Amino acid sequence: MKRGQPSLKRPLIVKPLIFQLATLLIACTFFMALALRMDSGGLYTDEAITPVIARAIVRDQDGGLSIRETPELTELRDQSPDLWFVAENDAGQNVTSGDIPSQYASLLGRLQDLSYAHLRDRNPPYRLSAVIRREIAPAGTLTILGHGKLTGVSLVVLLASNVIVIPIFLALALISLLVTPWIVRQALAGVSRIAREAEQIDASTRGRRLSEEHVPSEIAPLVRAVNDALRRLDEGYEQQRRFIASAAHELRTPIAILRLKIDTATEPATRKLSADVARLSNLAEQMLDIQRLDAERADESVDLGALARHVAADLAPLLLHRRAR
Repeated sequence: MKRGQPSLKRPLIVKPLIFQLATLLIACTFFMALALRMDSGGLYTDEAITPVIARAIVRDQDGGLSIRETPELTELRDQSPDLWFVAENDAGQNVTSGDIPSQYASLLGRLQDLSYAHLRDRNPPYRLSAVIRREIAPAGTLTILGHGKLTGVSLVVLLASNVIVIPIFLALALISLLVTPWIVRQALAGVSRIAREAEQIDASTRGRRLSEEHVPSEIAPLVRAVNDALRRLDEGYEQQRRFIASAAHELRTPIAILRLKIDTATEPATRKLSADVARLSNLAEQMLDIQRLDAERADESVDLGALARHVAADLAPLLLHRRAR
C-alpha cells in the first residue's frame, strides 16, 4: 500500500475499539451513579474490621473461644469507640465484645449458617450497621458479626470495588486487537480475490469480467461499475478493430486498380505516382496484418461460397480492365 492511501484498519479496528471502551466506561459510570442516587440506606461498616477481629480470637484452656488484645485490635477500638462484635465457630461456640444490640440477639448461635452480609442502619448513629464475614483465625474458621468503622458509598468506592471492570476492558481490547482483524480479513477476502482477477486482465484477454459472487454487498456496486467500464472498452475496441479491418479491405481494390493504371500509363508524371501507390498498398496490408494478429485464434465455420463471391468481387475490376485493353 502506498503511503498516504487511506486504510480500512483504522475505521474497522481502532475506531470500534475506542467506541467500545468509551461506551463501557460511560455505562459503568452511569449505573454506578444511578446506584448512588437510588441508595437510600445508611452507612456501611468497613469490612476491614473482620480480619483484625479474627486474628485476635484464640482458644482458651478449656477449648472455648477468647479474645486476645492485639495491637491491631487496640488500634481498632481507638478508631471506633462503639466497636462491638460476635465471633462464632461452626460448633456454635462464640465470644462477644462490646454492647451487642438486642436486634441481633436471635442470630447468636446461628451465625455459622451465614457467610457474607452487609446490614445497615437507616438512622444515625448507625449502631445497627454491621458486617458478616467468614474468616480464618488462630482458633479456626469463624463467622464474625461486627460493627465498627463506618464508611459511605461513593463513586470512587464503587469503581475500586468493581473488579470486573478491568477484565471487561481487557477482553474488549483483546477482541478488538486480535479477533477484529481476522474478521476484517475474512470479510474482505472477496476484495482480494477480485484484485487478483483484475491483475490477469490485459489486452489479449478481452471479454473477461470481475466476479461478483464473493464480493461484499457494499463493494458490489464498484465491481459492477468496473465490469461496465470493461464492457464499454471492449465494445469500443471491437468497433475500432472492425473499422480498421473494413477500411483496409475496402482500400485494396481501388489501390490495385490505381496501381494497374499507373503501371500501364505512358505519361512520365503518372508513372512517378507508382511509389506513392506502393506505400498506400503497404499501409493497407499492414492494417490487415494488425487485424489478423489481433483476431482471436479459435476454430470457426467459414462459408466458402460467400468467400469465393467476395474474392471474385475483388478481382472482377481487374479482369474487366485487362479485357478492355
